[in-house]
Parts: sequence; structure tokens; C-alpha cells
Amino acid sequence: GFEARRRSGTSPAPPWLLVYDRDGCRAPFNGVQDDYQVRDGEEQPIVDALRNLGAAVRVEDVLPANLSGCRGIFLVGGYDGNGVNVKDSDLTRLNAYMDNGGDIYVEGSRLGEYMDPLLGAGNATQQSFWTRFSCNFTPGLSFGNLLQWSSAGNPFIATHAFSYDNAGSPNTYNGVLAPSGNGAYLARDGASKIRATAVRAAGGSSTRIMSTILLGGSTSLTPSALEAFLSDILTLFDTNVATLAVLRANVSADMRRVSITGLLEHYDAQTLP
Repeated sequence: GFEARRRSGTSPAPPWLLVYDRDGCRAPFNGVQDDYQVRDGEEQPIVDALRNLGAAVRVEDVLPANLSGCRGIFLVGGYDGNGVNVKDSDLTRLNAYMDNGGDIYVEGSRLGEYMDPLLGAGNATQQSFWTRFSCNFTPGLSFGNLLQWSSAGNPFIATHAFSYDNAGSPNTYNGVLAPSGNGAYLARDGASKIRATAVRAAGGSSTRIMSTILLGGSTSLTPSALEAFLSDILTLFDTNVATLAVLRANVSADMRRVSITGLLEHYDAQTLP
């Protein structure tokens, strides 16, 4: 793991976003003639784009003790197997965050090799984290290269197209994802291989995105730019809150005391009769 630490800051006024940096660097990254070495700083373009959208962003390389008011987490895992290093205790907290309705976007080009139970990878905590994203992982080919990717045709957001590693050395560690359960693809590369997936937990309470693409190393091929892609992600985060609707209620009054009893039915994008 990395020993570098950034002094923990005070959370912005809620709602705020956390960019959880496990790539280990804050040096600017421009995606040109870059070999995706360790500590490239993939998180910085994400942070800049989110702030350009007016979001209150906190950047940390440790998981803050207090996540109250956090509207979503972008976990930047980095390239190769050297960037991602999240303690089991923090993974347990992230599991609880998602289970309580928290939204999360995770990227890590080889993360599935260390966590996907179908590969016999990871301990129980790591596998538990991975299975919350409803996707399986196939390691990338040793000679593979990802030139472009696009969100065209996905069921979640608009179409955004990006170039990726067309200027630097081949990214040989990109894995391929396969959605399972009620998951679906979010992005495909030029060969139609799935590189990012998304899933909503039962009832729509949590949006979970898994990606093997380094978003900070992507260059827009459409007028959308990185801000537009992230704007769609934030919209996806913010519009997934299930509401409660009253199925029936009994109201009674005894002098000044009013009693309401009945049944609350979970309601998620359904039309009430």
C-alpha cells in the first residue's frame, strides 16, 4: 500500500461528494503520451469536472470517519494492481454505506482479479464488496489495448464517447465485465466488450457502478466532455431515491389525540391506482 497521506479535511456542507483516491497521486494527468504508471493522478480530472459542475467535493486517500451528508463516492482505484488498496474494515464500511442507500462509482482496471468470487479471488470481505455490483470479471489479455469507449445504448445515461489509450503504451490490464442479475452495461469499448456496468439495488435505494476504465485518463470524442458524463452519473445518483406511498390508513381522534394506523407500501416508479 501507499504510505502517503493527505491531512483529513472537514466535510463540505451536505450534500457533498467524496473522491476516494486509491491511485495514490495528485499530480495532474492529461492522458497524452502517458504510460499509465503508478501515481498518475487519475482522480484529479474527476475532481475538476465535479467542481466545474458546482458540486461540493472532498478528496481523501483515507475513508473519512463520518460519511453523513455524502451523496455519493467515486473510488478511484488506478491502473495495474498497485493502486487499489482498501482495508477490509473500510470495505465493510463501504458495504454498509451502499446497503443504507449510498451511491458509489468504482474504477480499477484489475480489481476483479482480487475480488471476484468466480475467480476464486479475495477473502470474504472483498468478495462481499464485489458481489454488490452484480458483475463478473475476466482479466484482460496481456497484449490487449483499449482505444475507445462509449456509453451508447446503455439503459442508464445518455451517449458519451471517449478515446482512452490511443497515445500511450498499451493498457494491458483492462478487464472485461459481464453484468449479472439486474445489472446492465454502462460502457463498451470499440470491440463491444463491456468495460463498465451499473446496477440499482432492490427498490432503487442505491446505484452501484463498476468500471475497468480510468475515467481521468479518458478524452472526450463528443461535445459531451467529461463534465457531461459525470453530470449524468450524478443525476443517476440523485434520482434513485425510492419514496413511500400510503396504501391505506385509518385515522381516529380521541379528544386532542389523533392516531394514524395503516400500511405503508414501498413505492418505486409505480403508478398508484
